[in-house]
Amino acid sequence: MSSSRILFLSGSMPLGGGSTSILNLCDGLRRDGTWEPHVAVFESQGTVGEQIRQRGHSVHGPCHGILHEDRIAQMLDICRNIRPTVIVAALGGDSFDFLRFVPQGCLRVAMIQSDDAKVYEQVVRYAAWIDTVVGVSLEICKKAKEALGNAKTQICYQPYGVPMGEEVSRPVRTDILRVLYLGRVCEEQKRVALMSRIMRQSLDYPFPIRWTIAGDGEALPKMRDSFADRPQQVSFLGAIPYEQVPQLFARHDVYFLCSDYEGLPLSLLEAMGAGIVLVVSDLASGISEVVNLQNGIRVSIGDEAGYLLALFHLAERPHQLDEMSTHCIAAVRENFSVASMADRWVVMIENHLVGGLPDWSQKIKVLPPLTYQNQLKYHPLLKPFRRVAKQFFVRK
Repeated sequence: MSSSRILFLSGSMPLGGGSTSILNLCDGLRRDGTWEPHVAVFESQGTVGEQIRQRGHSVHGPCHGILHEDRIAQMLDICRNIRPTVIVAALGGDSFDFLRFVPQGCLRVAMIQSDDAKVYEQVVRYAAWIDTVVGVSLEICKKAKEALGNAKTQICYQPYGVPMGEEVSRPVRTDILRVLYLGRVCEEQKRVALMSRIMRQSLDYPFPIRWTIAGDGEALPKMRDSFADRPQQVSFLGAIPYEQVPQLFARHDVYFLCSDYEGLPLSLLEAMGAGIVLVVSDLASGISEVVNLQNGIRVSIGDEAGYLLALFHLAERPHQLDEMSTHCIAAVRENFSVASMADRWVVMIENHLVGGLPDWSQKIKVLPPLTYQNQLKYHPLLKPFRRVAKQFFVRK
């Protein structure tokens, strides 16, 4: 196992929990030199891709082919140079489609990071080319098993892990309850309109509450404008570089999330590891498995009054914040650290490896995407025409 290489495939590596989880996993797997992690992208390396490179990991791509088949062929060339024994389709449709061309002897892993019906459909579509499905929550694993039915694909629970130092600098309490939202600022999933209403009502509460919104998205301009009259109580920081997140956590007491679906939010685990108490939606996937009465407050999805009551409860009980903060740190250190995550992955891989080494030197025929409907469109003779057409239209 001394030369084992694992390759994480993604469309791109933008700021976000899904990309950052790959960075953390690469760090964890490299600890003892047994595993050599690599990352490859089809479209762009993105902000997190650059951070992964700065950590000393190899980042390959993007693939500049105009056609889907061209990009797959370029990724095969990357794999011939790396010679991975494990490939993980982490993010994006191209990464799942690539599993069809992986030679025998290489473990093919599909990673599900969101409790989203479209992702389950994708896993079912590519089930014949997946050896192991990884879910970041027990709920995801349950739904993946239901979706796959009688398929022989193995399903493994692999929650995220976050960096944990020997000592944690907990937030220093003040007379103000400091609430943090960290993530994409968009209506779909994150329910920004609901959060805005909760924020507005909380600002008039007798106990002072201050909000920080750290993130970017299409709903940010409107949200920022709506609180232009409260600059002392609501701050908008935009997207935050990953290395600045610990300092951000140190200045806040509560992590807030009113999403209507999630996988397992990485920022939630990071906040817990920093001793920040949670006020979050009571979601079956991830959150209900991590958040309990000792470390946070779960609120029914969409319950505007419930979120407000949870915040008011904590604002009036700073001593309870300290107790819950202790439980947050302990839970992450025991179950959700980078080290524990990497250990779980190594056990899974070694148990599921199919035996032998993959022959990446063999010639592999690249086929049209699995989802195509028009067989004539993908006829080899039409490739030159498709390539010219793609140069004048948006590539899909």
